[in-house]
Amino acid sequence: MKFVRVCVMAGWIPLSLAAHAEMDDAVIKAMADTLAGKPAEAFEALSALEERRAGDPDFDLALGIAANRTKKFSRGIFALERVLLAQPQNKQASIELARALYAVGQGGQAREVLNRAREDGAPVEVSSTMDQFLQSLDKVDAKGRRNFKAYLEGAIGMDTNVNGAPNDDSVAVPAYSGSVVSLNADGVKVRANFANLRAGISNRFAITPEWSLIGRASANLRANDSNANQFDTRSYAALGGVAYRHEKNEFSLGWQAVNEELYSNAFRQQGGLVGEWIYRLDGFRQFGTFVQLSEVRYASQAVRDMKRQVIGSTYVQVFPSGVTAYGGLYMGNERPFDSDQYVLGHNLGGLRLGAQMAWTSNLSGFASVGWEDRTYGGDDSLFQTTRSDKQSMIDLGLSWVPAPQWRVTPVVSWVRTDSTISINSYAKTSASVAVRRDF
Repeated sequence: MKFVRVCVMAGWIPLSLAAHAEMDDAVIKAMADTLAGKPAEAFEALSALEERRAGDPDFDLALGIAANRTKKFSRGIFALERVLLAQPQNKQASIELARALYAVGQGGQAREVLNRAREDGAPVEVSSTMDQFLQSLDKVDAKGRRNFKAYLEGAIGMDTNVNGAPNDDSVAVPAYSGSVVSLNADGVKVRANFANLRAGISNRFAITPEWSLIGRASANLRANDSNANQFDTRSYAALGGVAYRHEKNEFSLGWQAVNEELYSNAFRQQGGLVGEWIYRLDGFRQFGTFVQLSEVRYASQAVRDMKRQVIGSTYVQVFPSGVTAYGGLYMGNERPFDSDQYVLGHNLGGLRLGAQMAWTSNLSGFASVGWEDRTYGGDDSLFQTTRSDKQSMIDLGLSWVPAPQWRVTPVVSWVRTDSTISINSYAKTSASVAVRRDF
């Protein structure tokens, strides 16, 4: 961001004080403090007045500049958008808004703001600054045709029900006149400590400013302690596809494959199309809609092979306070390849809500809740009732960044499933601490 800071600070902030000689004392002092290298003091003073003064272009401009200089870009975007709503020709606000958008990864929107402002006409000094900014963005785009990322994560934890099984070791079976049948050891809940290892890579290759090739791959290995190592799992996933960006829209379509193993033996495979549309209202609000069309196949239970279809929508927003909140709804179904096995298929629907709040520059807390309903296709022959599951989930955790590219995440999770068929009802609590390194 050095090139942006140089362009804006050197060529332009001094003009603002002269251009707004009629500002009140609070705004003038804030602008002077920012110019004198004390933007944090300016931001703090203006923040205290924001609820009362928001909508005053001079105030919002001063707040936006101070927010940018203190890297509170979300606050800057909100303030600067208010300026341009009241004063669409304000070139100073346009450049600052572009800077904030670029800082949060919205380079395309930053370019749009600058191009629009330049087309509307601007003084020579401001136009020169815009040109420098645009040239810098072009250089970044040219260097950023490839966007490669990778991570490695290790975790340790405890799970009260590693196999997601019921508490009781026996169950009454209506088909056997209510006789009580004992479950085998693997069918009763098992408590275990575990270790997880995750790794992933992703890459985006820009063919044009609009079109990109995308790809990602990940692996997840979980090992339980000796009393539960029959439930050790491995999973591998890969996705390849294309993405198209236009203004505030991004569309992607790819083929995803997932392979799961249980105790080093093939267990389940899933493959199919994944489509997504993301609409970014601004740097801090976005809608998303996704569709998944896939086939699920079981290595040793072909009767359970399914076609899976899911569609859903999400909404994410970053608030001026720094809180990020999201919500999502989805629905779908699984249909067996063998129509005679309709009882194994089900309709599903669910929701997910969550929020994260930053307490300091490197520590934040997060929470999420989820709920899913699954209704199956007919009466189970043994239990003589239609299976219906209602599952609820809660996650609470912290995210600590002790150093750049390092993250420590302790999490506690609760899952509860209530089913009309008792052997499918269970509850579990898990707690873990993960350490992640991004590359």
